[in-house]
Amino acid sequence: MIHLPRIFLAFFAALFLTLPLHAQPGWQELGPDGGEVTAFAQDALNPMNLYVGTSNRGVFLSRDGGESWQISGLEVDQPVLGLTVGPVENPGVWATAGSSIFASFDGGTTWESTGFPPVGSVRALVAGPEYLYAGNFRGLYRLEGSTWARIGERQGFDNGSIYELQITPDGALLLASIHGLFVSDDQGDNFQPLGTGVLRDAAHVVQEPDSTALYVSTFVPRAVYKSNAARTNWRNVTATLPFQILPQGFGLTVSGLGTTLYALTVQGLLYRSSDDGESWEGVGPAPQETYGAMALRTDLADGRSLLSLGTGGLARSATQGTTWIGLNQGLHIFELSDYALAAGPTATLFASAPGGTVFRSSGDFEVWSLVAQEDLSVEAPLAVDPTDASRVYRGVSGGVQRSSDGGDTWTRSETDLICSEVNSLAVAPSNPSTLYATSYTLTSGCPSNFPEACFAHRSLDGGVTWSCTAEPGNGLGLTFRLTVDPRDDQRVYALQRARLSRTDDGGDTWTILTDDLGTLFLDFVLDPVDPDIVYLAGEDGLFRSPDGGDTWVIWDLEPSPGPFTALAVHPTVPDNLYAVAGERTLWSTDIGRTWQELPGEASRLELRAPLRILEQEAHYLYSATEGAGVVRRIVPVKTECAPDAQTLCLGGAEGNRFEVSVSWEDFQGRTGQGQGLYLPNGPGAFWFFDQDNLEMAVKVLDGRPVNGHWWVFFGALTNVEFTLTVRDTATGQVREYFNPLRNFASRGDTRAFPGSGLLPEGDAATASSRSPGDQFSSSGWLALPAGALPSGGGSLPEGGCTANGTDDALALCLAERFLVRVTWRDFQDRTGTGKAIPLTDDTGSFWFFSPDNTEMLVKVLDGRPVNGHWWVFFGSLTNVEFTLTVEDVMTGELKTYVNPLRNFASRGDTRAFDG
Repeated sequence: MIHLPRIFLAFFAALFLTLPLHAQPGWQELGPDGGEVTAFAQDALNPMNLYVGTSNRGVFLSRDGGESWQISGLEVDQPVLGLTVGPVENPGVWATAGSSIFASFDGGTTWESTGFPPVGSVRALVAGPEYLYAGNFRGLYRLEGSTWARIGERQGFDNGSIYELQITPDGALLLASIHGLFVSDDQGDNFQPLGTGVLRDAAHVVQEPDSTALYVSTFVPRAVYKSNAARTNWRNVTATLPFQILPQGFGLTVSGLGTTLYALTVQGLLYRSSDDGESWEGVGPAPQETYGAMALRTDLADGRSLLSLGTGGLARSATQGTTWIGLNQGLHIFELSDYALAAGPTATLFASAPGGTVFRSSGDFEVWSLVAQEDLSVEAPLAVDPTDASRVYRGVSGGVQRSSDGGDTWTRSETDLICSEVNSLAVAPSNPSTLYATSYTLTSGCPSNFPEACFAHRSLDGGVTWSCTAEPGNGLGLTFRLTVDPRDDQRVYALQRARLSRTDDGGDTWTILTDDLGTLFLDFVLDPVDPDIVYLAGEDGLFRSPDGGDTWVIWDLEPSPGPFTALAVHPTVPDNLYAVAGERTLWSTDIGRTWQELPGEASRLELRAPLRILEQEAHYLYSATEGAGVVRRIVPVKTECAPDAQTLCLGGAEGNRFEVSVSWEDFQGRTGQGQGLYLPNGPGAFWFFDQDNLEMAVKVLDGRPVNGHWWVFFGALTNVEFTLTVRDTATGQVREYFNPLRNFASRGDTRAFPGSGLLPEGDAATASSRSPGDQFSSSGWLALPAGALPSGGGSLPEGGCTANGTDDALALCLAERFLVRVTWRDFQDRTGTGKAIPLTDDTGSFWFFSPDNTEMLVKVLDGRPVNGHWWVFFGSLTNVEFTLTVEDVMTGELKTYVNPLRNFASRGDTRAFDG
């Protein structure tokens, strides 16, 4: 059994009932949400259970009707074209991927192969009362026990594609194929054609509610036919539509007003009919324009709602198609072309897809907005002005588009880049009006037909106009990465698979830097602190240049982690490097000489360059993926908590993981830095004006066993304005706590820092050894004079306080006349008396549960020269109930202060006792 420190049990026992155990750190999928949905299934017995097949990530599942999604246990890189939920002998979920068919009998958590023979890709799949059926271009198959048998031969569809299989409410099997529509009433042994002469190429079947009539779409012509109840007569219900329909793009909803028929046209318009196709009403472009709808389905959970699926994921309409709501939360299957990360009050992400579509998100990245529709683009590169996050650029076919409002509106460059598919963009950080781009052509004869065509470009006016430059690498390869030196807008690096090149004159001439390295290259990055240092990932190793690529050193890595496919350097601590090698994320603290693997890797993600870190959020590493949009994770940073007179190092096994400092401003507008010292039993304290007058205490606790976070507690004995800053040296993350003037503050932040668990205990840089009673001086550690900070538990000072004869461990004697006690009650209704530790003549502390865990500070000041009273200040580092009693032993007067359960208390009573 794991025994937690008593403090956790006392303060936060309730958390164990409500908070999950902290998951192993790893990659967080940010999106954009959505992506190409290739198959859909809804559990008829539990309609809140939805399943979607994707183009490259397998199957996702939802347990709440599409409000949120998670990836299932089936992760395959082939499109899932068939999905069904079946009331067969062993009810399950079934999915096709390529020529394989998989089954899950636990709702999609785990999957197993059904042993389908490799006889071609399977698109059609359905589960009947007794059998599972699968169809492809070779014919129809039935799962009999654990064996697949080919059935229905010589029925007219055995030598052509089967597009769809369905089970009718009466148990019949419907089969739509290139040769028409067929029905079997004997579990697939025999079939009869339906709609002979009309349904020559059947695509999708929908049964009318409360009837045996069928709606069937066809490829030729692109239309929908409806049968009578006997299925002997058929009528084209889309004959009056002005456009052809998408084969899967029709559906039904049922309400008190009757049945409504919907159709998506090849032009991307949605129509509806309430009179069974006699007349049609145009609804508008949704959901095709916004969600890329290619198919419509009736929502079994609510027959009045319509579902759409396609290249933009899923959406639902409960308003007869007039408005649509995306159902893509957590559905991360976005085919990413490029992403750009912009700094600001909060980080902003831009992500582009093939074709040029651009999405934007900021803050927690849970909500994404479509800010640019498709504009013919193969590569769709992005770039953001590093000084202005609202200025965004995207490359399209034949030019560059720019936005000055964060992507809400776009303007195309005035200069056409003839024959150019723009594939890389870069903005010069030191002069953001200077941009560089490279491109290529898809037409072999383009340069001869257009002699002015070129494939390297420069803009000096923020992307409005462009001019040709020389091509990197002498035009011998495709440039896929451009990086501008942050100090010099004329120095640019260009990466090709076979070479890295540099220009020092804005692209007029280029120098190849890697002729002698003899390998292919996958990524490169500049040191953000010293951009002359260049790291280059090659298939044969990792290279480092100290002089802008003029000379190189290859690190001898043993054992070799394999080829690095992506690199990043920490923006402020450049000894820390991060890399992707295969499915692993690696971390180096010594400029790449040695590497260790970070925990919590997700093999389901195929990571790729670029890797990026923002200086303002230097604990987050971002990465591109294949098919899952943008991801990020917390990463460690190897640094040292540097103690000095104004900086404390707290928390962690060695007590030195978190760097703590405080700045203040008093009532006269004077400012300063708090001076730090350590209290005898663990926490830190700061004084502002006099080292004998402590103003606040701070402690950092390891709350990861409870809620996966480090906790920060502080209690103030002052009402001047202050800002407390705590930095996690293991991740670089910073938390600031502000207290306004005239306020007494205590706080417990139980989610202060995510518990990355990335540094083994004791792995952080070790500060100089110290003992209780030490404090910092500007030159290092300085022991306080003997007796200045007693170690605790000793005799009370001689004088008035001793007259009470109280137990010296349970009370403080402050200012030689005030006896201070505290009693407490915790969350389990247990009670006790605080144990006292005197600190200075007028200040002391109490612990409740453990001697090394201070819970509150108290001080008594002689304020008689100001207002004729003694003052009492206290600050708590706990939210248990307590009662603080202060007795003036000279007069017998008592003051009592009560703090209720779950409250953090600080107070300054400047009229506590008469002088």
